[in-house]
Amino acid sequence: GEPVIDFIMCLAQHSCDRRLDKSVAYWVCAYANNQWNAAAELGSNPLSSSFMKAAKLADGICHVIDKDAVCYTRVWCDFEVWAGLEKIKAEKPTYCYEMYTALDKPREDTKEVWNCTFDFSGQVAVGISDGVVATDEQFEWAEGNCVYAKAGQVGREDAFPVDRGDKALTFKLSESQASQEIDRNRILNCILGAVKPVDLDAIPPKDHPKYAELDGLLRGRFAHALYAQAVKKGLNLVKYNSALKESGLRKIDLDFLQIELMTSDTFTELAWSLPTTVVYLGLNLRQAAVDDSALPPLTRRLKSGEFKDLETLSIDVHVTEISDQSFAGFVQSLDSVPKLTNLVLGLNGSDVGDESMLVLATLIPRLKTLVTQGYGEATTPAVAKLVALAVQQNTDLEAVCNFDDRRHEEAINILNGIGDRVKTNSEEDEDEDEDEDE
Repeated sequence: GEPVIDFIMCLAQHSCDRRLDKSVAYWVCAYANNQWNAAAELGSNPLSSSFMKAAKLADGICHVIDKDAVCYTRVWCDFEVWAGLEKIKAEKPTYCYEMYTALDKPREDTKEVWNCTFDFSGQVAVGISDGVVATDEQFEWAEGNCVYAKAGQVGREDAFPVDRGDKALTFKLSESQASQEIDRNRILNCILGAVKPVDLDAIPPKDHPKYAELDGLLRGRFAHALYAQAVKKGLNLVKYNSALKESGLRKIDLDFLQIELMTSDTFTELAWSLPTTVVYLGLNLRQAAVDDSALPPLTRRLKSGEFKDLETLSIDVHVTEISDQSFAGFVQSLDSVPKLTNLVLGLNGSDVGDESMLVLATLIPRLKTLVTQGYGEATTPAVAKLVALAVQQNTDLEAVCNFDDRRHEEAINILNGIGDRVKTNSEEDEDEDEDEDE
Protein backbone atom coordinates (compact mmCIF):
# COMPACT_ATOMS: atom_id res chain seq x y z
CA GLY A 1 0.00 0.00 0.00
CA GLU A 2 0.91 3.68 -0.04
CA PRO A 3 1.11 6.32 2.72
CA VAL A 4 -2.23 8.01 3.41
CA ILE A 5 -0.83 11.37 2.26
CA ASP A 6 0.03 9.85 -1.17
CA PHE A 7 -3.50 8.51 -1.41
CA ILE A 8 -4.96 11.93 -0.61
CA MET A 9 -2.69 13.65 -3.13
CA CYS A 10 -3.80 11.26 -5.87
CA LEU A 11 -7.50 11.86 -5.26
CA ALA A 12 -6.91 15.61 -5.01
CA GLN A 13 -5.12 15.55 -8.37
CA HIS A 14 -7.88 13.41 -9.90
CA SER A 15 -10.49 15.88 -8.69
CA CYS A 16 -8.44 18.76 -10.08
CA ASP A 17 -7.88 17.09 -13.47
CA ARG A 18 -11.60 16.44 -13.89
CA ARG A 19 -12.56 19.82 -12.41
CA LEU A 20 -14.97 18.16 -9.96
CA ASP A 21 -16.87 20.39 -7.55
CA LYS A 22 -17.33 19.87 -3.81
CA SER A 23 -20.58 17.97 -4.28
CA VAL A 24 -18.70 15.02 -5.83
CA ALA A 25 -17.76 12.29 -3.36
CA TYR A 26 -15.31 9.39 -3.49
CA TRP A 27 -16.30 6.01 -2.05
CA VAL A 28 -13.20 4.43 -0.47
CA CYS A 29 -13.57 0.75 0.40
CA ALA A 30 -10.97 0.83 3.20
CA TYR A 31 -12.93 3.56 4.99
CA ALA A 32 -16.49 2.70 3.96
CA ASN A 33 -16.34 -0.94 5.04
CA ASN A 34 -16.34 -2.04 8.67
CA GLN A 35 -12.88 -3.54 8.91
CA TRP A 36 -13.82 -5.31 12.15
CA ASN A 37 -16.52 -7.21 10.31
CA ALA A 38 -15.22 -7.31 6.73
CA ALA A 39 -16.74 -10.71 5.97
CA ALA A 40 -20.26 -9.39 6.51
CA GLU A 41 -19.51 -6.28 4.42
CA LEU A 42 -18.15 -8.26 1.48
CA GLY A 43 -20.53 -11.22 1.60
CA SER A 44 -20.14 -14.56 -0.13
CA ASN A 45 -20.72 -13.27 -3.67
CA PRO A 46 -18.37 -10.51 -4.94
CA LEU A 47 -21.13 -9.21 -7.23
CA SER A 48 -23.25 -8.45 -4.15
CA SER A 49 -20.39 -6.91 -2.16
CA SER A 50 -20.43 -3.33 -0.89
CA PHE A 51 -17.70 -2.48 -3.40
CA MET A 52 -19.70 -3.65 -6.42
CA LYS A 53 -22.81 -1.84 -5.20
CA ALA A 54 -20.85 1.39 -4.81
CA ALA A 55 -19.00 0.94 -8.10
CA LYS A 56 -22.25 0.57 -10.04
CA LEU A 57 -23.55 3.83 -8.57
CA ALA A 58 -20.37 5.70 -9.48
CA ASP A 59 -19.26 7.17 -12.80
CA GLY A 60 -15.98 5.29 -12.67
CA ILE A 61 -13.13 3.83 -10.66
CA CYS A 62 -9.97 5.71 -9.70
CA HIS A 63 -7.26 3.19 -8.84
CA VAL A 64 -4.47 4.60 -6.67
CA ILE A 65 -1.25 2.77 -7.50
CA ASP A 66 1.52 2.48 -4.93
CA LYS A 67 5.16 2.96 -5.93
CA ASP A 68 5.78 -0.79 -6.28
CA ALA A 69 2.42 -1.49 -7.97
CA VAL A 70 1.71 -4.07 -5.26
CA CYS A 71 -2.00 -3.34 -5.64
CA TYR A 72 -2.13 -5.44 -8.80
CA THR A 73 -0.96 -8.51 -6.88
CA ARG A 74 -4.04 -8.34 -4.60
CA VAL A 75 -7.15 -10.12 -5.80
CA TRP A 76 -9.64 -7.52 -4.50
CA CYS A 77 -7.79 -4.83 -6.44
CA ASP A 78 -7.88 -7.05 -9.50
CA PHE A 79 -11.61 -7.47 -9.01
CA GLU A 80 -11.85 -3.67 -9.22
CA VAL A 81 -9.89 -3.79 -12.49
CA TRP A 82 -12.31 -6.35 -13.89
CA ALA A 83 -15.31 -4.33 -12.73
CA GLY A 84 -13.99 -1.13 -14.30
CA LEU A 85 -12.64 -2.51 -17.56
CA GLU A 86 -15.15 -5.26 -18.28
CA LYS A 87 -18.18 -5.94 -16.07
CA ILE A 88 -19.59 -2.44 -15.51
CA LYS A 89 -18.07 -1.06 -18.72
CA ALA A 90 -20.18 -3.51 -20.71
CA GLU A 91 -23.33 -2.14 -19.05
CA LYS A 92 -22.25 1.53 -19.03
CA PRO A 93 -19.97 2.33 -22.02
CA THR A 94 -19.04 5.74 -20.57
CA TYR A 95 -17.75 4.16 -17.35
CA CYS A 96 -14.17 5.15 -16.55
CA TYR A 97 -11.25 3.23 -15.12
CA GLU A 98 -8.37 5.56 -14.25
CA MET A 99 -5.00 5.05 -12.56
CA TYR A 100 -3.27 7.63 -10.38
CA THR A 101 0.03 7.55 -8.52
CA ALA A 102 2.05 9.88 -6.30
CA LEU A 103 5.29 11.30 -7.70
CA ASP A 104 8.56 10.90 -5.83
CA LYS A 105 9.02 14.68 -5.98
CA PRO A 106 7.03 17.63 -7.38
CA ARG A 107 7.02 17.74 -11.17
CA GLU A 108 9.56 20.22 -12.55
CA ASP A 109 7.93 20.84 -15.94
CA THR A 110 4.39 21.21 -14.61
CA LYS A 111 1.99 23.69 -16.19
CA GLU A 112 -0.29 25.95 -14.19
CA VAL A 113 -3.32 24.13 -15.56
CA TRP A 114 -2.03 20.83 -14.09
CA ASN A 115 -1.35 22.15 -10.59
CA CYS A 116 -3.77 20.86 -8.01
CA THR A 117 -6.03 23.39 -6.33
CA PHE A 118 -4.86 22.01 -2.98
CA ASP A 119 -1.56 23.39 -1.68
CA PHE A 120 0.93 20.56 -2.21
CA SER A 121 3.74 22.85 -3.44
CA GLY A 122 3.36 21.85 -7.08
CA GLN A 123 2.10 18.83 -8.97
CA VAL A 124 2.82 15.81 -6.79
CA ALA A 125 0.56 13.17 -8.40
CA VAL A 126 -0.28 12.16 -11.95
CA GLY A 127 -2.90 9.97 -13.54
CA ILE A 128 -3.68 7.97 -16.64
CA SER A 129 -7.20 8.99 -17.54
CA ASP A 130 -9.86 7.30 -19.60
CA GLY A 131 -9.58 9.77 -22.48
CA VAL A 132 -9.38 13.55 -22.43
CA VAL A 133 -10.47 15.22 -19.18
CA ALA A 134 -11.47 18.79 -18.31
CA THR A 135 -7.97 20.07 -17.56
CA ASP A 136 -6.71 18.84 -20.95
CA GLU A 137 -9.18 21.11 -22.70
CA GLN A 138 -7.57 24.12 -21.03
CA PHE A 139 -4.05 23.24 -22.13
CA GLU A 140 -2.41 25.74 -24.47
CA TRP A 141 -0.10 24.56 -27.23
CA ALA A 142 2.03 26.48 -29.73
CA GLU A 143 2.21 29.65 -27.67
CA GLY A 144 -1.51 29.90 -27.20
CA ASN A 145 -2.39 29.95 -30.89
CA CYS A 146 -4.60 26.88 -30.55
CA VAL A 147 -5.85 24.39 -28.02
CA TYR A 148 -5.36 20.68 -28.52
CA ALA A 149 -7.01 18.65 -25.78
CA LYS A 150 -5.23 15.48 -26.83
CA ALA A 151 -1.86 17.24 -26.65
CA GLY A 152 -2.87 18.33 -23.17
CA GLN A 153 -3.58 14.76 -22.15
CA VAL A 154 -0.27 13.53 -23.54
CA GLY A 155 1.65 16.28 -21.77
CA ARG A 156 -0.13 15.67 -18.47
CA GLU A 157 0.37 11.90 -18.51
CA ASP A 158 4.00 12.26 -19.58
CA ALA A 159 5.01 12.46 -15.89
CA PHE A 160 3.59 9.02 -15.06
CA PRO A 161 6.55 6.91 -13.83
CA VAL A 162 7.40 4.39 -16.54
CA ASP A 163 8.72 1.88 -14.00
CA ARG A 164 5.28 1.59 -12.37
CA GLY A 165 3.66 1.09 -15.73
CA ASP A 166 6.24 -1.55 -16.58
CA LYS A 167 5.31 -3.48 -13.45
CA ALA A 168 1.69 -3.46 -14.57
CA LEU A 169 2.81 -4.96 -17.89
CA THR A 170 3.63 -8.16 -15.97
CA PHE A 171 0.16 -8.35 -14.40
CA LYS A 172 -1.25 -11.89 -14.13
CA LEU A 173 -4.66 -12.39 -12.58
CA SER A 174 -3.92 -16.06 -11.92
CA GLU A 175 -1.09 -15.09 -9.54
CA SER A 176 -3.12 -12.63 -7.45
CA GLN A 177 -3.28 -13.17 -3.69
CA ALA A 178 -5.73 -12.58 -0.84
CA SER A 179 -5.59 -12.62 2.96
CA GLN A 180 -8.37 -15.21 2.88
CA GLU A 181 -8.12 -17.97 0.28
CA ILE A 182 -11.92 -18.22 0.06
CA ASP A 183 -12.03 -14.59 -1.15
CA ARG A 184 -9.58 -15.43 -3.91
CA ASN A 185 -11.63 -18.46 -4.96
CA ARG A 186 -14.87 -16.48 -5.06
CA ILE A 187 -13.44 -13.56 -7.01
CA LEU A 188 -11.73 -15.68 -9.65
CA ASN A 189 -14.81 -17.87 -10.05
CA CYS A 190 -17.00 -14.77 -10.23
CA ILE A 191 -14.86 -13.43 -13.07
CA LEU A 192 -15.30 -16.79 -14.78
CA GLY A 193 -19.10 -16.40 -14.55
CA ALA A 194 -19.95 -18.52 -11.51
CA VAL A 195 -23.18 -17.59 -9.69
CA LYS A 196 -24.15 -20.47 -7.40
CA PRO A 197 -22.47 -20.57 -3.96
CA VAL A 198 -21.04 -24.02 -4.56
CA ASP A 199 -19.43 -22.84 -7.79
CA LEU A 200 -18.11 -19.63 -6.24
CA ASP A 201 -16.47 -21.53 -3.38
CA ALA A 202 -14.83 -24.14 -5.63
CA ILE A 203 -11.12 -24.11 -6.32
CA PRO A 204 -10.70 -22.05 -9.51
CA PRO A 205 -8.60 -23.25 -12.47
CA LYS A 206 -4.96 -22.18 -12.57
CA ASP A 207 -5.33 -20.77 -16.06
CA HIS A 208 -8.31 -19.67 -18.13
CA PRO A 209 -8.91 -17.60 -21.30
CA LYS A 210 -10.83 -15.03 -19.23
CA TYR A 211 -7.76 -14.52 -17.04
CA ALA A 212 -5.72 -13.82 -20.16
CA GLU A 213 -8.40 -11.44 -21.43
CA LEU A 214 -8.22 -9.30 -18.29
CA ASP A 215 -4.43 -9.51 -18.24
CA GLY A 216 -4.39 -8.19 -21.79
CA LEU A 217 -6.81 -5.33 -21.09
CA LEU A 218 -4.86 -3.95 -18.14
CA ARG A 219 -1.46 -4.39 -19.76
CA GLY A 220 -2.83 -2.77 -22.91
CA ARG A 221 -4.14 0.26 -21.01
CA PHE A 222 -0.68 0.93 -19.59
CA ALA A 223 1.13 0.21 -22.86
CA HIS A 224 -1.20 2.57 -24.69
CA ALA A 225 -0.82 5.35 -22.14
CA LEU A 226 2.97 5.10 -21.91
CA TYR A 227 3.77 4.32 -25.56
CA ALA A 228 4.57 7.86 -26.74
CA GLN A 229 6.62 8.49 -23.61
CA ALA A 230 8.56 5.27 -24.21
CA VAL A 231 9.27 6.29 -27.83
CA LYS A 232 10.41 9.75 -26.79
CA LYS A 233 12.81 8.28 -24.21
CA GLY A 234 14.21 5.74 -26.66
CA LEU A 235 13.10 2.73 -24.61
CA ASN A 236 12.87 -0.80 -25.94
CA LEU A 237 9.33 -1.11 -27.30
CA VAL A 238 9.06 -4.90 -27.53
CA LYS A 239 7.00 -5.30 -24.33
CA TYR A 240 4.77 -2.35 -25.23
CA ASN A 241 4.07 -3.73 -28.71
CA SER A 242 3.39 -7.17 -27.29
CA ALA A 243 0.98 -5.74 -24.72
CA LEU A 244 -0.89 -3.74 -27.37
CA LYS A 245 -1.21 -6.70 -29.72
CA GLU A 246 -2.76 -8.90 -27.02
CA SER A 247 -4.80 -6.15 -25.37
CA GLY A 248 -8.17 -6.42 -27.07
CA LEU A 249 -8.45 -2.62 -26.80
CA ARG A 250 -11.28 -1.02 -28.77
CA LYS A 251 -9.76 2.45 -28.86
CA ILE A 252 -6.20 3.34 -29.86
CA ASP A 253 -5.38 7.05 -29.91
CA LEU A 254 -1.62 7.73 -30.05
CA ASP A 255 -0.04 11.16 -30.35
CA PHE A 256 3.57 11.38 -31.57
CA LEU A 257 3.57 15.13 -32.18
CA GLN A 258 7.15 16.33 -32.78
CA ILE A 259 8.69 13.10 -31.45
CA GLU A 260 11.84 12.70 -33.56
CA LEU A 261 12.38 9.10 -32.44
CA MET A 262 9.06 8.11 -34.00
CA THR A 263 10.75 6.89 -37.16
CA SER A 264 9.42 4.77 -40.00
CA ASP A 265 10.96 1.66 -38.41
CA THR A 266 9.31 2.43 -35.07
CA PHE A 267 5.95 3.05 -36.71
CA THR A 268 6.28 -0.21 -38.65
CA GLU A 269 6.66 -2.14 -35.39
CA LEU A 270 3.62 -0.37 -33.99
CA ALA A 271 1.55 -1.08 -37.13
CA TRP A 272 2.18 -4.81 -36.83
CA SER A 273 1.15 -4.65 -33.15
CA LEU A 274 -2.22 -2.90 -33.40
CA PRO A 275 -5.04 -5.10 -32.03
CA THR A 276 -7.66 -6.15 -34.56
CA THR A 277 -10.38 -5.29 -32.03
CA VAL A 278 -10.06 -1.51 -32.51
CA VAL A 279 -13.20 0.49 -33.26
CA TYR A 280 -11.40 3.85 -33.13
CA LEU A 281 -7.85 4.28 -34.42
CA GLY A 282 -6.08 7.63 -34.05
CA LEU A 283 -2.46 8.15 -35.16
CA ASN A 284 -0.93 11.61 -34.93
CA LEU A 285 2.38 11.63 -36.82
CA ARG A 286 2.71 15.40 -37.07
CA GLN A 287 6.35 16.33 -37.63
CA ALA A 288 7.49 12.79 -36.84
CA ALA A 289 10.48 11.34 -38.71
CA VAL A 290 8.45 9.07 -41.00
CA ASP A 291 8.60 8.60 -44.76
CA ASP A 292 7.13 6.33 -47.43
CA SER A 293 8.47 3.20 -45.72
CA ALA A 294 6.20 3.81 -42.71
CA LEU A 295 2.78 3.11 -44.25
CA PRO A 296 3.10 -0.24 -46.14
CA PRO A 297 2.72 -2.53 -43.06
CA LEU A 298 -0.43 -0.75 -41.89
CA THR A 299 -1.67 -0.60 -45.48
CA ARG A 300 -1.17 -4.35 -45.80
CA ARG A 301 -3.04 -5.08 -42.57
CA LEU A 302 -5.96 -2.84 -43.50
CA LYS A 303 -6.16 -4.42 -46.94
CA SER A 304 -6.26 -7.91 -45.40
CA GLY A 305 -9.65 -7.10 -43.87
CA GLU A 306 -8.62 -8.06 -40.33
CA PHE A 307 -9.88 -4.79 -38.83
CA LYS A 308 -13.52 -5.84 -39.06
CA ASP A 309 -14.81 -3.51 -36.31
CA LEU A 310 -12.94 -0.32 -37.21
CA GLU A 311 -15.44 2.55 -37.59
CA THR A 312 -13.33 5.69 -37.14
CA LEU A 313 -9.83 6.36 -38.47
CA SER A 314 -7.89 9.54 -37.77
CA ILE A 315 -4.40 9.98 -39.20
CA ASP A 316 -2.25 13.11 -39.34
CA VAL A 317 0.82 13.25 -41.60
CA HIS A 318 1.49 16.97 -41.15
CA VAL A 319 4.99 17.90 -42.39
CA THR A 320 6.20 14.34 -42.91
CA GLU A 321 8.07 12.78 -45.83
CA ILE A 322 5.10 10.66 -46.91
CA SER A 323 4.40 11.11 -50.60
CA ASP A 324 1.08 11.42 -52.41
CA GLN A 325 1.64 8.02 -54.06
CA SER A 326 2.31 6.23 -50.77
CA PHE A 327 -0.68 7.85 -49.10
CA ALA A 328 -2.87 6.92 -52.06
CA GLY A 329 -1.96 3.26 -51.51
CA PHE A 330 -2.86 3.59 -47.86
CA VAL A 331 -6.21 5.20 -48.69
CA GLN A 332 -6.99 2.46 -51.20
CA SER A 333 -6.63 -0.16 -48.45
CA LEU A 334 -9.49 1.47 -46.52
CA ASP A 335 -11.93 -0.05 -48.98
CA SER A 336 -11.28 -3.37 -47.22
CA VAL A 337 -12.43 -2.04 -43.83
CA PRO A 338 -16.15 -2.92 -43.88
CA LYS A 339 -17.44 -0.70 -41.03
CA LEU A 340 -15.33 2.41 -41.66
CA THR A 341 -17.69 5.41 -41.77
CA ASN A 342 -15.74 8.24 -40.10
CA LEU A 343 -12.49 9.58 -41.52
CA VAL A 344 -10.24 12.36 -40.22
CA LEU A 345 -7.22 13.37 -42.32
CA GLY A 346 -4.52 15.80 -41.22
CA LEU A 347 -2.60 16.72 -44.37
CA ASN A 348 -1.13 20.11 -43.46
CA GLY A 349 2.11 20.89 -45.24
CA SER A 350 2.28 17.39 -46.71
CA ASP A 351 2.79 16.23 -50.28
CA VAL A 352 -0.61 14.53 -50.36
CA GLY A 353 -2.58 15.73 -53.38
CA ASP A 354 -4.75 14.73 -56.31
CA GLU A 355 -3.78 11.04 -56.52
CA SER A 356 -4.79 10.33 -52.92
CA MET A 357 -7.96 12.37 -53.19
CA LEU A 358 -9.07 10.57 -56.36
CA VAL A 359 -8.71 7.24 -54.57
CA LEU A 360 -10.48 8.58 -51.50
CA ALA A 361 -13.40 9.70 -53.66
CA THR A 362 -14.37 6.05 -54.12
CA LEU A 363 -15.06 5.79 -50.38
CA ILE A 364 -17.37 8.78 -50.26
CA PRO A 365 -20.73 6.95 -50.57
CA ARG A 366 -20.17 4.97 -47.35
CA LEU A 367 -18.85 7.77 -45.12
CA LYS A 368 -20.88 9.56 -42.45
CA THR A 369 -18.18 12.04 -41.45
CA LEU A 370 -15.21 13.44 -43.35
CA VAL A 371 -12.87 15.92 -41.65
CA THR A 372 -9.94 17.24 -43.67
CA GLN A 373 -7.13 19.64 -42.93
CA GLY A 374 -5.25 20.57 -46.06
CA TYR A 375 -2.69 23.34 -45.87
CA GLY A 376 -0.30 23.65 -48.78
CA GLU A 377 -0.07 24.46 -52.46
CA ALA A 378 -0.79 20.91 -53.64
CA THR A 379 -2.98 19.72 -50.78
CA THR A 380 -5.42 22.61 -50.39
CA PRO A 381 -7.06 22.52 -53.85
CA ALA A 382 -6.96 18.71 -53.92
CA VAL A 383 -8.85 18.47 -50.64
CA ALA A 384 -11.31 21.14 -51.74
CA LYS A 385 -12.07 19.16 -54.90
CA LEU A 386 -12.62 16.02 -52.87
CA VAL A 387 -14.96 17.71 -50.42
CA ALA A 388 -16.95 19.28 -53.24
CA LEU A 389 -17.33 15.87 -54.86
CA ALA A 390 -18.15 14.26 -51.52
CA VAL A 391 -21.11 16.42 -50.65
CA GLN A 392 -22.51 16.07 -54.14
CA GLN A 393 -22.32 12.25 -54.05
CA ASN A 394 -23.38 11.74 -50.44
CA THR A 395 -26.20 14.01 -49.27
CA ASP A 396 -25.98 12.69 -45.68
CA LEU A 397 -22.26 13.33 -45.31
CA GLU A 398 -21.10 15.68 -42.57
CA ALA A 399 -18.03 17.36 -44.02
CA VAL A 400 -15.58 19.69 -42.30
CA CYS A 401 -12.85 21.34 -44.35
CA ASN A 402 -10.09 23.36 -42.64
CA PHE A 403 -7.59 25.57 -44.45
CA ASP A 404 -4.72 27.54 -43.00
CA ASP A 405 -5.03 30.21 -45.68
CA ARG A 406 -8.55 31.04 -46.84
CA ARG A 407 -7.04 33.33 -49.45
CA HIS A 408 -6.12 30.32 -51.57
CA GLU A 409 -8.17 31.36 -54.62
CA GLU A 410 -8.66 27.93 -56.20
CA ALA A 411 -9.88 26.36 -52.96
CA ILE A 412 -12.21 29.28 -52.26
CA ASN A 413 -13.79 29.05 -55.71
CA ILE A 414 -14.33 25.31 -55.36
CA LEU A 415 -15.97 25.56 -51.94
CA ASN A 416 -18.04 28.60 -52.87
CA GLY A 417 -19.52 26.54 -55.67
CA ILE A 418 -21.19 24.12 -53.26
CA GLY A 419 -22.80 26.63 -50.94
CA ASP A 420 -23.07 25.92 -47.22
CA ARG A 421 -22.87 22.13 -47.35
CA VAL A 422 -19.31 22.19 -45.95
CA LYS A 423 -18.17 23.61 -42.62
CA THR A 424 -14.97 25.60 -43.06
CA ASN A 425 -13.01 27.97 -40.89
CA SER A 426 -13.99 30.94 -43.07
CA GLU A 427 -16.45 32.37 -40.57
CA GLU A 428 -13.85 32.24 -37.79
CA ASP A 429 -11.31 33.97 -40.04
CA GLU A 430 -13.79 36.70 -40.89
CA ASP A 431 -14.47 37.28 -37.18
CA GLU A 432 -10.73 37.55 -36.54
CA ASP A 433 -10.33 40.02 -39.40
CA GLU A 434 -13.12 42.16 -37.94
CA ASP A 435 -11.43 42.10 -34.53
CA GLU A 436 -8.14 43.21 -36.10
CA ASP A 437 -9.90 46.07 -37.93
CA GLU A 438 -11.33 47.31 -34.64
